[in-house]
Amino acid sequence: MINQERIKNLLLELVKIDSHSRKERDVAERIKKYCEAMGAQVEIDDAGDKVGGNTGNVIARFPGTIQNAQPIMMSAHMDTVVPGEGVKPIVEGDIIRTDGSTVLGGDDKSGCAVIIEVIRCLQEQNIPHAPIEAIFSICEEVGLLGAKNADVSKIKAKYGIVFDSDDPGFLFTKGPSSNHMEFRIRGLESHAGVAPEEGISAIKIAAEGIAAMKLGRIDEETTANIGQIEGGRNTCSIVCSRLHQNTKLPWQEKPPGPASKNISNATIRRWMCRTARMSCSL
Repeated sequence: MINQERIKNLLLELVKIDSHSRKERDVAERIKKYCEAMGAQVEIDDAGDKVGGNTGNVIARFPGTIQNAQPIMMSAHMDTVVPGEGVKPIVEGDIIRTDGSTVLGGDDKSGCAVIIEVIRCLQEQNIPHAPIEAIFSICEEVGLLGAKNADVSKIKAKYGIVFDSDDPGFLFTKGPSSNHMEFRIRGLESHAGVAPEEGISAIKIAAEGIAAMKLGRIDEETTANIGQIEGGRNTCSIVCSRLHQNTKLPWQEKPPGPASKNISNATIRRWMCRTARMSCSL
């Protein structure tokens, strides 16, 4: 029987260890320690060097108790998506969640915990089993890099179970892919007070392009999003005379759209600079 309290405590311990992709060393060392205490021969391969990480895959070999049995592989990955640093797990009955500031890291530290607990139970309950090769991989979340750079010549198992889904009984024949696109938009500088009409705002063009893109769910199997925006070396500025300041700026006081309904006039006034030159950062 699985020790429910022990596996829960192990999962809680593992999720508290930071392990973004390429930064899995701490959790790798903890898993290595557990496996060695359970009698495994453990090594950490050089996959980390190949992908620019601080550790490689953890490969733990547990001897079997069935004579001449073919070894079986069990695998899970140690890295998590962001934001996954400083995880604060909260236990509510049978539910484990975070405080909302990070992901939990159950993908796939739950798989790591399952492998360790299963092997513990096999040993403690003297259940006959084949030799087990437990592989805890790195950098799964950024393209299966740990698995792709594992030295398969060191693995004797011809089949195995990957604990990274709702049910290890499923056979996956295909998976999602990710395409990354980067756009660079170059504007044209001009003097804001002398010849603003001669300038071309790269940020404005980018904003118009993003507004025209179809984002979120594209169809039943496709999604798209904007991940990062960078640019600009200066603040935006509006220049006008003191005499006409009150008549020329009202159009700029409120941002367009429903969001403006939640902004008080006092807040808007604080945005406005009461000098001949107003600068703002948006």
